[in-house]
Amino acid sequence: MTPMLSDTINNDANNDDELTLILNRKNAVQIQLQNMTFDYPRWTEALDQNRTLVHVTIAVSLRALATNPTVLQFFRAIGKLPRLQKLEFRGGTSCCHWRFPWQILTKGCLLLHDDVQHDDNESSNEQHQQSVLHTLHIQDVEFSSGKHQEEITELAQCISSLPSLKKLTLAHCRLEQNYQNYRAGSTTLDPLFHAILTSPTLEKVIVSATRVHALGGAVSKQTLRQVFASHQQMQQPMALQELRLLQFDFVPDILTALLGTLLRQHAQFKSLFLSSCQWDRTSLRLLAQFLIQSSDNLKELQLLGTDLNNLLHDSSLVECHVELADALASSSLWTFLVRELYPWKKKKRNHDDEKELELTLVAQQAYLTMIQTHNYHLQEFCMVQQFAPQPQGLMEFYLRLNRAGRHDAENSDHKQAWVNAVAAVNDSVACIFFFLSRNPSLCNEALLE
Repeated sequence: MTPMLSDTINNDANNDDELTLILNRKNAVQIQLQNMTFDYPRWTEALDQNRTLVHVTIAVSLRALATNPTVLQFFRAIGKLPRLQKLEFRGGTSCCHWRFPWQILTKGCLLLHDDVQHDDNESSNEQHQQSVLHTLHIQDVEFSSGKHQEEITELAQCISSLPSLKKLTLAHCRLEQNYQNYRAGSTTLDPLFHAILTSPTLEKVIVSATRVHALGGAVSKQTLRQVFASHQQMQQPMALQELRLLQFDFVPDILTALLGTLLRQHAQFKSLFLSSCQWDRTSLRLLAQFLIQSSDNLKELQLLGTDLNNLLHDSSLVECHVELADALASSSLWTFLVRELYPWKKKKRNHDDEKELELTLVAQQAYLTMIQTHNYHLQEFCMVQQFAPQPQGLMEFYLRLNRAGRHDAENSDHKQAWVNAVAAVNDSVACIFFFLSRNPSLCNEALLE
């Protein structure tokens, strides 16, 4: 059967003869591998000649794949595709899916320095210029301090050598940290995070794991100090705009060090998502500084924790909440969430229990004043637990006004912005009344019409 002309190739429905022919079709820009049983030398030869592919997806588990020289040569040919922009490994399908063969990356797809060992300097530079890979997605891999430290270091070096890489995702990974190393000032992923946080090109980074309690810290304070020093020497700020580090343990001193590092590079930052976080006075105040410095660009901030009671009951943190509310007053954030990592696991509580989980009245009033009077951008807000019923209802009321377009209406000379805001809340008399009270001319014009 002759495959249909398309810009996407799926090797699950075609044989080697057809695929090696269509690999070099002018409109063949994407290939998805759904099985790995094919003639590797023939495919390698076809890939070496390819000038069209921009997107390669490995949609099959590679845990049983033999990483012999023939197979590695095939993956090396993928990594050297001159127009390759997006490379994805999405193959986890079983309980053992994390047994990802590291050599496929460090000795295969990402081995750009292999040319340095065999070619002269001119051809080596040409090869580096040809690498236009901007998206790398890997999921269901295993990081183990006892087994993979060398491979992780090599992966970090490979990532640093990709001159156009903008998005890196390591999703649903299994991590086994060495807690003795962590307490001694290092973590398994230190080399990787050093490469990520000092990259001049990476704009979006997502690292998530399958489990929470066995992970330990993502990065050590020593590495963050090194990153901080590197930033001071950089000619230009890093490009990072979105950072999501999920299912890690951010103790207060590491959280403070990370926020301090990001604070120096706030110019382009748009989204920060961390879990699980532990807070103290210093980290809360640094968070307020981070919000102030990045007030124009930051749109999303989600910080999840497993034990946030100190944010509710520590009286010394009340003024920190006031500082946070003041920082939020001038922020253009859309989402600000500091909450439990697993809120759905909480048991049912009676009224007295709920009152114990409320913020102090001073903190509640500070956040309420912020959303009522100053911040017309914020659309989602949570500080650990619900407020008392009355301030909670007011918070939700003003958040809904913001979602309806309060900022645009209040800052526009055109009637249409107000009309749009009223239309967005047409099922709430209270919200409609608010907008009409802010611009009574809408009623007058409606009567004249």
